[in-house]
Amino acid sequence: MVRRLNRIMGNKPIEAVTVGMCRAYEIERLTEIGDGTKETLRKEIMLFRRIWRRAIEAGAVVVDPWKALTLPKRAARSPKFMTVEQFGDLIRVATPEWAFRWRFLVQTGARLIEAVSVRWSQVDFQSRTIRLRNAAKGKGTREEFRTILLSGELIAELRNRKGNEEGLVFLNIGEWTKQFTANRRAAGIPSLSARNMLRHTFASWLAQSGEVTLLELRDLMGHGDISSTQVYAHLIPAQNVAVAVVLAENCRRSVEDIFDQEVAKVG
Repeated sequence: MVRRLNRIMGNKPIEAVTVGMCRAYEIERLTEIGDGTKETLRKEIMLFRRIWRRAIEAGAVVVDPWKALTLPKRAARSPKFMTVEQFGDLIRVATPEWAFRWRFLVQTGARLIEAVSVRWSQVDFQSRTIRLRNAAKGKGTREEFRTILLSGELIAELRNRKGNEEGLVFLNIGEWTKQFTANRRAAGIPSLSARNMLRHTFASWLAQSGEVTLLELRDLMGHGDISSTQVYAHLIPAQNVAVAVVLAENCRRSVEDIFDQEVAKVG
């Protein structure tokens, strides 16, 4: 990296480095590493910015020419999610109470903060739906609530637990993240992000089913921007990707049907 920098800048003193030289370095590096590893260039530019900041603090230079360059965007990381088999193992090692909570999360895609604040008034037993209050503050969330269709199994268990209309569904909150980690380890499932793992699993299973468009998945997840949902786009069957970002009314099967089929595979 240093030799390359010297070659482009001609061993000039730091105060003689111009924006044009920085851009020349950027172009050469992009040619060498290609688009697949832009994170490498991002790290190098950030390193140079730190060096120039120190130089400015020491009074060696007045401005940082590297700030004129736009940092390459970080590559979107594919969310980690459980396979149907792994989720079945998780349920088998959990107590009935925690198994119910894990099924609730994986069948609703609820954020943890949304799940613990759900009240019975948000559950409609007649239509077998639940209205989740979107908790994504400051992310351009389009609606205050989103409606999710529940499976027959989940709605039956909720009915058995029915409490006061304005009461919370989960009375004993407990330490969800800690318990999830304990159950995951007991089930022999590789380390996964505990906080949103089952939410990612909900979205990933739906995407893999090919029965929802990206726009529909955005609404089910409560995302304010389609860019948040695009991390699941690679899971949508190839023949559906082209229309997934355009059509919003293709889904004719319910979330319930999809999950009933997936859960049946476990059984």
